[in-house]
Amino acid sequence: MRKANLALKRERHVTPTIDDIVSELNGSTVFSKVDLYKIHQLELSEESRNMTVFASHVGLRRYKRINFGISVAPEIFQNEIRQVLQGLKKTFNISDDIIVHGKTQQEHDTNLEALLQRLQEKGLTLNRRKCKFGQAKLKFYGYIFSDSGISQDPGKVEAIQNINRPKIQAEIRYPVVEKLNSVAAQAVIPLLERIFGLFSIPNVVKTDNGSPFNSHTFSEFAAQLGFKHRKITPLHPKANGDKVLVKQQVRNKLDTPFSPVPGSVVSRKGSMVTVRHKDRILTRDASHLKPVLALPPSYDDIVRQEIAAHQPVQQPLKRSSRERKPPRKYDND
Repeated sequence: MRKANLALKRERHVTPTIDDIVSELNGSTVFSKVDLYKIHQLELSEESRNMTVFASHVGLRRYKRINFGISVAPEIFQNEIRQVLQGLKKTFNISDDIIVHGKTQQEHDTNLEALLQRLQEKGLTLNRRKCKFGQAKLKFYGYIFSDSGISQDPGKVEAIQNINRPKIQAEIRYPVVEKLNSVAAQAVIPLLERIFGLFSIPNVVKTDNGSPFNSHTFSEFAAQLGFKHRKITPLHPKANGDKVLVKQQVRNKLDTPFSPVPGSVVSRKGSMVTVRHKDRILTRDASHLKPVLALPPSYDDIVRQEIAAHQPVQQPLKRSSRERKPPRKYDND
């Protein structure tokens, strides 16, 4: 389905948020959670089935019903079930979970009976093992809803408190990507506060030399939270001494934009980098430098090194002490 998913047009449907759920369940005392039996209950049209063709050991086969391999399946399923429940009181769904509630037992039973009647008319089946009826408390989305209001699920809180501490470097990294509309420190700091709230405050924060990280505001932010702020050198070199190419003047078509002789980074200050190049000390902007990436040795280089390491050292040839006669000369008559 990877190729077919590239051609499918995504549908955008609204899914209830936690705020919508709290507003919906406000004041209710009896709850039921109904779980639909799998996503395969939705049948595909005849023209859509050809897009799901796959190869098997008995030949080509295709799906007759929607499956999880289709990229648009979750949003289509959410919208179809929402349309099925349209018109029912105090009933909503998030994917295959349907919530029915009421302020009294009688109101709840009336709403539940209407839901079961609607599902029977549409031919939808339920997973009986996951269904819960007439509950005084409802665990949903990490919260517990009851007649006394909303509270956190103790099981979720305990799982976070007992989480295993990271043991290796790769487990400490934050796999978060954020899009910024501004590069000002006032825009960067709130995002970092939100990330730190999810993963805790680190001991060291390593950044580039962008304007928000060189500001006094960011320095105060680091001092307030107690982490060390380290900035890498421009062009992402790891430390001073890295090799870079210096931009040179192009005088003809044979000249390259950068000097073929690499220079060594001596120091940096902001976007300005000091480089030792051809016995001279140059200070250039980072845009006039290009890092030299060290390539790993090829297989042929490794083989040559192994052969050279195991070959015996050859002694230099000794010249013979016998005097050589000069070449004979022939006179042309």
